[in-house]
Amino acid sequence: MSRVKSRRERFGLKRPDDRRTATERGYGGRWARVSKRWRESNPNCALCWEREGIVTPVDLVDHIEAVSGPADPRFFDETNFQSLCRRCHAIKTHGETLG
Repeated sequence: MSRVKSRRERFGLKRPDDRRTATERGYGGRWARVSKRWRESNPNCALCWEREGIVTPVDLVDHIEAVSGPADPRFFDETNFQSLCRRCHAIKTHGETLG
């Protein structure tokens, strides 16, 4: 009997085994507070609305332009934030990974 493939396997998504944790990448307490405040003020996915005209609740805050970590000046810059649902974030992140 063959096993069921994971989403990651089915869609060819890859994540390096040595990827650091969110906390190690700078998404600690300060980010949690900033992110929560942003999601409260911007409660809907920006891309679902822009692309499909539908209202989808926000799941997370995304950096529009990639940042290297909390030392990056754009890390806590709200002009670099957008509210996204998990689906839109996965699509955006996968696209950035592919280049």
